[in-house]
Amino acid sequence: MLTSYVVNTAELDDSKRRGILAKKFEATLDKRTSKVCRDHDQRIIPIDKIKIGVNAPPLHPYCRSHLSDMLEGLDYDSEDELMRMIEGKNNHISSGHGNKIYPINDNVVNNLNGPNVDNLTQAENDVLLKFNKELLIEARDSNNSMEVAFMFNGFEEKIYKIYGTESELDLGSFDYKYVLHNHPNNEFFSNKDLAYFATHPKTKLMGIVKHNGDILYLEKSKDFNFKKYYTEYNRAVKKFSSVIENNEQLGYNKVVREVLKKVKGLNVIGE
Repeated sequence: MLTSYVVNTAELDDSKRRGILAKKFEATLDKRTSKVCRDHDQRIIPIDKIKIGVNAPPLHPYCRSHLSDMLEGLDYDSEDELMRMIEGKNNHISSGHGNKIYPINDNVVNNLNGPNVDNLTQAENDVLLKFNKELLIEARDSNNSMEVAFMFNGFEEKIYKIYGTESELDLGSFDYKYVLHNHPNNEFFSNKDLAYFATHPKTKLMGIVKHNGDILYLEKSKDFNFKKYYTEYNRAVKKFSSVIENNEQLGYNKVVREVLKKVKGLNVIGE
């Protein structure tokens, strides 16, 4: 049982790393199947609720049950139902899997220029650019050029600031319409960025400002469907699994771009 516990714990950690949101309990059904495993069979468990040895195998000595990743073909009728089923949300965003920090210099800040978002007024786009400049300065002067997020619901409302590490931010349980953050490694939207954006319906625009001065936005429209996102994300992870194994940064970059290509309602602005 100890060996199964160690193996299953390692597999669970790998599923979390790959962005899997839920797993299904699958019992081996025959005359020897225990009652506890029969009772758990086919249950869908949110990834952050799984406890090896408690609600996930091994549940007893010689347990033959296992967990499988929920990839596609889930039994649900609506986005709301799926969201209730997986319960938890991903509250982390990230610049990716590398810890490289490029410097933020005055020339980049002073000459920062970004794309306009069509759904915003010119005045709002001007404020958005101003916020990106302030974010870079905040990251450089107050967080050693590591990640910082600005979150707000309106352009005249208070900005909520979050400070992170060189490659990740924990945004907690907050839901804001606009989320801006910097990518110290100058990379594209990460898999965690995408997962956060997809699992927070209220967030309509996410921005990244790179330390080289590039600004990108990810916009969510009414066409966005979480069911489609969830299916395509896990298909992409499976498709590029060998690349991810050899180079996480490259592999997940391919995953994100594949999903953005396949899922309507997720629009990249500035590339």
